[in-house]
Amino acid sequence: MIAVVDDADSVRNAVVRLLQSFGYAARGFASGHEFLQAWPSNPARCVILDMTMPGLSGADVQRELNSANVRVPVVIMTAYDSLDVREECMRLGALAFLSKPIETSLLLDAVAAAFTRQRVDIPIERAIVGGESVSPFREVEPEI
Repeated sequence: MIAVVDDADSVRNAVVRLLQSFGYAARGFASGHEFLQAWPSNPARCVILDMTMPGLSGADVQRELNSANVRVPVVIMTAYDSLDVREECMRLGALAFLSKPIETSLLLDAVAAAFTRQRVDIPIERAIVGGESVSPFREVEPEI
């Protein structure tokens, strides 16, 4: 299951419908808190997080997952892109950082990568190269 966490109903529902139209099981959550409460009984294989939400931000949710030693691929989406925020999310282990409006092909590429890659820690200097993100994941055999 792919968790889509965004406080904007229209964005969350559109992303869930898009993923479902491509054959993915997806579920929307209106806040980071709602998502974290549901996690134990409904773990995701990929989490798509809005960066700016009331309460817990996307980075806050990443920190919570990291502190619980949960290693799940995270894709951040935001309408407020900045190099500082991008670097923070990549340092926390995000697979991708996408600016809204989200390009469908970029989102689908990030989700596909999430199902075939495993998180590894790399220095931020390697995560942002020339303004382009480099995945902090390495190739592994897909789960069956």
